[in-house]
Amino acid sequence: MPPREGPRQGLRKRVRSVQTLTEEQIQQKRIVDRRAQRAARQRNRDAMADLEQRYTRLQEMYDERDRELGLLRESNQSLQRALDQIGQIVSSTSRRTEVSADGTSMSRDQNELLARGSNQQETRGIGLQSPSNLHGHMHAHAITPWHCNATCPLDQIFLDVLESSKMMMSRGVPIDTVVGPRKPCVKVVVDGTPVSEAVPMSGPISEIVSVYPGFALPERLAFFYIMCLSMRWKISPTRENYLAMPFWLRPTVIQVTTSHPIWMDNIPWPGMRDFIIESFEDFHHPEFSPHFSTNISVNWADGEPYIESGDELVLTETFEKHAPSLPVQNQDTDPGPAFGHHDHYTSEKSPLNEITDTLGKFQIADGGEVRFFGSRSNFNLLQTAMLSSKSSREIQMEGFKAAMSRMEPLDLGSELQTHLLDLFWRWQNQWQYFVSRKLFTSSQASSGGAAFGPFHSPLLLTAINALASRYSDRLELRKDVGDPNTAGDHFVEQVKIMLQYECEAPTTTTVQAVLLLSLCETARDKEALGFMYCGMATRMALNLGLHVDCSKCVPAGLLTPEEVEDRRVTWWGVYMLDKLFNIGLGRPSMIQERDITARMPSLDSEDEFALWDTGIEEVTGVLDAIYSPNNVLDAASKEELALNAQIRLCSFYSSLPSYLRLPKSPNIAEAPVLPHVYQMHLQYHVVTILLHRPFLRTTRLSEGNISGCLQADDSHTDACRSSTECIANILRWQSKQYGLRTAPISTVHCAFTAAIILLADASTNSALMREKALRNLTTCVNALEEMETAWSWSTRSLLALRNIAQKWKIQAAVFCKPRYSDLPIHEPPKEAVALDATMMFSFGEDAMSWMNEFEGPALYDNPGLATASQPTQMFEMDYNNFMPFE
Repeated sequence: MPPREGPRQGLRKRVRSVQTLTEEQIQQKRIVDRRAQRAARQRNRDAMADLEQRYTRLQEMYDERDRELGLLRESNQSLQRALDQIGQIVSSTSRRTEVSADGTSMSRDQNELLARGSNQQETRGIGLQSPSNLHGHMHAHAITPWHCNATCPLDQIFLDVLESSKMMMSRGVPIDTVVGPRKPCVKVVVDGTPVSEAVPMSGPISEIVSVYPGFALPERLAFFYIMCLSMRWKISPTRENYLAMPFWLRPTVIQVTTSHPIWMDNIPWPGMRDFIIESFEDFHHPEFSPHFSTNISVNWADGEPYIESGDELVLTETFEKHAPSLPVQNQDTDPGPAFGHHDHYTSEKSPLNEITDTLGKFQIADGGEVRFFGSRSNFNLLQTAMLSSKSSREIQMEGFKAAMSRMEPLDLGSELQTHLLDLFWRWQNQWQYFVSRKLFTSSQASSGGAAFGPFHSPLLLTAINALASRYSDRLELRKDVGDPNTAGDHFVEQVKIMLQYECEAPTTTTVQAVLLLSLCETARDKEALGFMYCGMATRMALNLGLHVDCSKCVPAGLLTPEEVEDRRVTWWGVYMLDKLFNIGLGRPSMIQERDITARMPSLDSEDEFALWDTGIEEVTGVLDAIYSPNNVLDAASKEELALNAQIRLCSFYSSLPSYLRLPKSPNIAEAPVLPHVYQMHLQYHVVTILLHRPFLRTTRLSEGNISGCLQADDSHTDACRSSTECIANILRWQSKQYGLRTAPISTVHCAFTAAIILLADASTNSALMREKALRNLTTCVNALEEMETAWSWSTRSLLALRNIAQKWKIQAAVFCKPRYSDLPIHEPPKEAVALDATMMFSFGEDAMSWMNEFEGPALYDNPGLATASQPTQMFEMDYNNFMPFE
């Protein structure tokens, strides 16, 4: 094979061949090249056109396949829903779930239920659901009852409304147009005025109500309202519509799994409803309806249950809250016994049993809110509601309008409002849990931007803004931009105006707002006002019965599960603040443990809350026994009681789960500690100090005088010193991780309590101990100074520490700053009345007289702890092992 010619040789050859062509040959070549180029371009155009046609055909095929695939997906989802529902029914047939009187669940055999449900072969109409149409993992609010074909004209009306409404929705008609406004017009019930054809649901329901000629107007309006709630949910089974129904109206397991006539869904007694549905062939509406028309009453005696709203008539808010209490108002007229059934909601009481009942009862009272009346009041015997002329919502509106008219509203943009709420949820509500964030935010979201809702109000939001402003450095939140102590003052003034009105008919949001107002006033160093508002919140809570377990009000229709949760959160917030004031000011507690039956609020970690509550119960009764002036125990018994309580408290502390423990030296970057965990440990060590502080002893000098030095080799001294050092360490860690600018106000008392013990240690003769005490004292003082911006209460603590240090002649560099040296020492007035010696604690000649000035709180009476304690040797405890660090 001849050698291949290289590129350069080929190029030279082509150049030479072209150069050798004649002019005629060159022209001919150009013509051939042009023809070849035109042919090539034509081929390209033809190929592109062919490709475009092929692409169009493929796109059409793809669209067709995509449509088929979509149909297949829908079919598969439908089949999956059916299979899941069948699996759910099969798995649940071994036991039936019923709602008990306290809102918990009970179980019973359900085999017969499945057999009956599987054997029913009714012909189902359009829009009628069966369990096979339901998704096994649907939420409860999305599972509607299983209805059979119409058995009476009443059934037919209900089913026609359902079918026509769902057909309208399938054509894209908005839900509000189909079911009408949330507050239905009741003109048609009051005076027979025809309802607008634009709202197809109200007309038929009014026809249904007219079936009961024996009903008076309040009863007709109550059933009209309840049926509207029920039908609205059946047409649009959303969570919001589900929760709007009274608890007793929500479907039971029997209603969902057993085919039955739709008229049975409105029977007010769930137990009776299930009893009839299980054998619905034996019960007919014409036989059952006379019991409603002749016996049922809503017990309404407070004027007209409706008001004018524009050109329409709507129910008053008070009546809307009262109407769902039908099962309670008619306990003695339950038709169940007439049909062989006795409902667990309607157990009859004799007059003697009612008179001798000592538990009291919830009633609908002022403002249409639930109130608690003890048996001694005699009001617990009434079945009728005790109502005022105005609802709580109307009073709230008046207060809001008054606040807006008397004061120029502070212009809060969405960014600043979000900033304040974020500060409140992040720093304040995590530790002092007064407001349920979930309920508050869901109430705001479901209200569509309205100022009022079931769990939020302008008063509560303004109180949140007032306290959250203390955590913010934004100057526009201050009344005086140069004074951080004026942050939130504008909101505080608005809160006080609205509170003047809401005191007439308080709600849980009122109580929450007063709790926050109490902290606001304390933050401004107005502890007298703060303490007064704490007492006001406590009285309001007792008036509302927040201290009593209200779970039985759920099946009775007085409260929803969400309202029960809100009441629990509010009550335990009141309890917490009462005890914190009790510790911080050393004043008697208003709340007695014996009066409380309310359950704890549900939390993400129930174990966490239960453990901490147990720890409080271990020690609060002992603190009462130690600090109460009228306690009959002698000094030795009190000391023994304190040591036994310390053992139980340390047992609780050492059993804390890992996520509530503190590491020996927190690694902030890798494993930050949550703020409320720091606060829990601070409060634990404060309680430990208060438990041992009354028993501290001083050393005796050679000349017989008592010095300020704490006695060494003493168990009480060791406990106080260990807890004081832990408090100083925690303050350092929290300051390094988060800063103390946003620490809650209760941290002030923690630092103050530790600093008192450190001042005593700073007077010791041991140079090493004195140096350590002064170092930790500096930490506590710096912490109080850092918290001054938010909490002016810190200033009072700092000045008190400065005065004590000067009185005890303690040279502390931290008090050499100009801010302390320029202020005079506040000596007590000469005419001050001294406490009677019999009121003070006497523990022998070595008792530290200076400690009497700082004797601590009584939390709540629990004398049972004193009698149940076991003898313990005083010096057998090693307090160095009582601090459970990982």
